[in-house]
Amino acid sequence: MAKTRQQRSRRRLPQPWKNRIRMFQHLHDFETQKELAYKRIDKDGFGYWTVFTAGAGFLAGAYDIFAVNMITPMLGIVFWNGKMPQRDATSIGLATLVGMLIGQVAVGILGDRYGRKKMYGVLLIIMIVTTVSLALCSRGALNSVNILGWIISWRLLMGAAIGGDYVLSATITAEFAPRRHRAKMLAAVFYAQPVGQLFATIVAIIATACVRRSLSQNASPTDCVGQCLHDTDTIWRWIVGFGAIPPSLAVMLRFYIPESPRYLLEIESDPMGIEAADYLRNRTLVDTLGDEEQNGEQVDAEGGMQERTEDNHETERDSSDFHRIPDNFRGSKAPVAIDTTELSEIQPAYLNTPIPNGEGIPGGSSAPSGSSVPSRSIVVNEPQAAQEIEDPTDPVTPVIAYYDDFGGQGVLRPTQRNSVEVRSLAENSGRQPTSEQNTANNSVIITATPRQNQIHQPRRESWKEFRHGLIAYLSTDGNWTDLAGTAITWCLLDFSFYFLTVNNPQVISKIWDTPAYTNVYPELMQYAWRALVSTCIGAMIGGAIFIAMAKFRHALQFYGFLILSALFVAVGVTFITLLDGRYFAAIIVLYCACNLFFDFGPNTSTFIIPAEVFPTRYRCTCHGISAGAGKLGSIVAQIFLAEAKFGNLGVNDPHSKWLGWALLVNAAVMLAGASVTKAWVPNPCDINGDSRSLEDLGQGKQWRKKMEERERKEKKAADRTRNA
Repeated sequence: MAKTRQQRSRRRLPQPWKNRIRMFQHLHDFETQKELAYKRIDKDGFGYWTVFTAGAGFLAGAYDIFAVNMITPMLGIVFWNGKMPQRDATSIGLATLVGMLIGQVAVGILGDRYGRKKMYGVLLIIMIVTTVSLALCSRGALNSVNILGWIISWRLLMGAAIGGDYVLSATITAEFAPRRHRAKMLAAVFYAQPVGQLFATIVAIIATACVRRSLSQNASPTDCVGQCLHDTDTIWRWIVGFGAIPPSLAVMLRFYIPESPRYLLEIESDPMGIEAADYLRNRTLVDTLGDEEQNGEQVDAEGGMQERTEDNHETERDSSDFHRIPDNFRGSKAPVAIDTTELSEIQPAYLNTPIPNGEGIPGGSSAPSGSSVPSRSIVVNEPQAAQEIEDPTDPVTPVIAYYDDFGGQGVLRPTQRNSVEVRSLAENSGRQPTSEQNTANNSVIITATPRQNQIHQPRRESWKEFRHGLIAYLSTDGNWTDLAGTAITWCLLDFSFYFLTVNNPQVISKIWDTPAYTNVYPELMQYAWRALVSTCIGAMIGGAIFIAMAKFRHALQFYGFLILSALFVAVGVTFITLLDGRYFAAIIVLYCACNLFFDFGPNTSTFIIPAEVFPTRYRCTCHGISAGAGKLGSIVAQIFLAEAKFGNLGVNDPHSKWLGWALLVNAAVMLAGASVTKAWVPNPCDINGDSRSLEDLGQGKQWRKKMEERERKEKKAADRTRNA
C-alpha cells in the first residue's frame, strides 16, 4: 500500500514529542483517558527537546535585554557625541521593559483563550525581525530620522515579543514536564537568561577587540570621528544583530511542537459537546436507528452502543462520516469516582460559574470539560428531520433530548459551530428513558460526564464567562492570595535585580571605583570585562546550583530573599564606609555574591512557581500577571536609578555615596519579599518535598490545605506504626 505524504514526512522528521492523548482515545470514558494520559506523561524522562525549544527563545530574549548594557556607551559615542543624556539612556532601557509588561499580560490572557501553540512561533519571528530592524536603523540622509524614536520603537516591539515568550515558555514547559522533572525543566529553561547575558558580554568583547587598531588612537569619546566613529557604529550593530541567531535555531521547532496536552484535555476537549456537535452538524442526510442496527449495533438498557462483532465494528469505521458515531460516545461508561471522600466536598467556584444573562444551559451555569461527576444520557432524535428533507444537500439540525441522573429533562438544538441553545422540557420529572422507548423513537443514546446536573456546552467560552470564571477563582475561592504572592514577590525581586543588572554602566563604574578612560577602546573594553566578572559569572554559578536543588524552590526563594537582604546591607555599609579606601575590592566580591544568590534564589523561583500553582484554564493569565508585576518593579527601579537623590547627589556624581544608600533601600525590599513569600506564595510541593501534580495544585488554596492536613495525619499514623 502506498504511503501517504504525511506518513513519509513523519519518517523523515524526528518525533521529539509523543502524542499522549491519542494513545488513549480508544477508551470510552473521558476521565479515564485524561487520567491515563497524565500518568503516562509523568512516566516520561527529562524533556530535553522541550527545554531546548523554550530555552532558545528565552536565551534570545535575555540577550536582547542585557545587550542594551553593552551598546549604550557606543550609542552615546555615535549619535550623541559621547554624552548621551541620562533621560535618553533611561528611555532606551525602559522601552524593552514596558514592551515586556504589555506582552506578558496580553499574551498570557490570549494563551488561555486560544491555546499556547498558536503564538509560540510567531513571537520568535517577531523577535528576529525587530532585532534585525534595530541593527539596521539609522538617522537617514541629513539626520532626517529621529534615531531615538526608532530605537525606542523597535525595542518596544521586541520587548512585547520577549514578554509573551516568557509566559508561553514557562507554561508549555510546565504542562509538558513529568511531575518529578518539572522544577528542573523550568529551572533549565530559565538558565538561558544568565547564558544570554554571558553571550551578550562575550560578543561585545570580541566585537570590540576586532576593531582595536582603529580605536587605539588618541580618540576620546567626545571627538571620535572618521574611522573611529565608523567602527564604533559597526560594533553596536554587530552586537544587536547577533541576537537574531539563537531564535533562528529554534524557530522551526516552535511551529513543530504540538499543543499542550493539558490544554487540549482540560479546555479544548469535551467528552460530549464538541465532537457531538461536529458529528451532528456535518450530517446532511440522517438515517434512522434501524439503519444503524443493520450495521450490527444495538442499544442496551443503559444507553450504551454495543458492537456485535469485531468485523461489524471495522465495517462501521470504514463507512461514511454521515453514518458514524464518534468514538468518544461509543459505549460510554460512568466516570471514575474520587476515592478521597474528604476532598470531594471541595469544588472550586470557578468550575461552576454562572453564565451572564443565563444563556447556554438550564440554571444559567457552565462547567469546564473533564469533570468527574454523575453522568447524563443524551438521546439524539433523528427520524422527522430525515422525512422532511427535500434536497439531500440541505443541512439538518437534529434534536438532542437529555435525561439526567437528577430527574431533569431538556432539549439541545445546535445553532452554530460551537454553541447550542438549550430549552427545558420538564423539571424534576424523575423519569428515565427505557431501551424500548428509545428504540421505538428511533433514537441514539449517548452517555457523557458533565458536572453537576449541567450539560457541557460544545462552544468556546465567551470573554465574559472567562472573566467571571477568573474572578470567581480568585475571589470566591480565596485564591487571590496565591496570585498576590507570586506577583508581589516578582515585583520586589525585579526592582532590585534590574536595578543592578539592566542599564547599569553607572552602577558598574561605581562598584569598581576607577577613573574614566580618555580613549574610546579602553572605555568600551573595560566595561564589558567588568560586567563579565561582577555579573555574569555569579549568575551562571547560581543558576547551575538552583537546577541541582530545584526540588526546594519554595525554600530557596524564602531564604534567598533573606540572604540577599543581608548581602545588600553588607555591600551598602561597605560602600559608604570604604569609599575611596584601600579595601574597596571587598565591595566587588560582595557584589558578585549578590548576583550569585539572585539566580540561586528568587530570580529563578519567581519564574517557576507561578507556572505550577494555577489551574490550566488560567495558568497563562496568572503567570502573565505575575511576570507583568515584575516588569512594573523593574520600570520603577530604572526611574529610581535615574531620578532619585541622596544628599542632593545622584549616582553619577563624583565621590557620591548614593549607591550605598540605594543598596540599603534594596535590602528592605528583599526583606519584604521574604515576608510575602512566607505568607502568600503557595508551595508546589507536599509536606514530603515531592512536587504535586498540576491538577492538584490547580484546585486552589482550600484543596491544597485539605491535602496538607490529610498528609500530616497519614505521616503521624505512619510514624506511630513505625514506632510501635
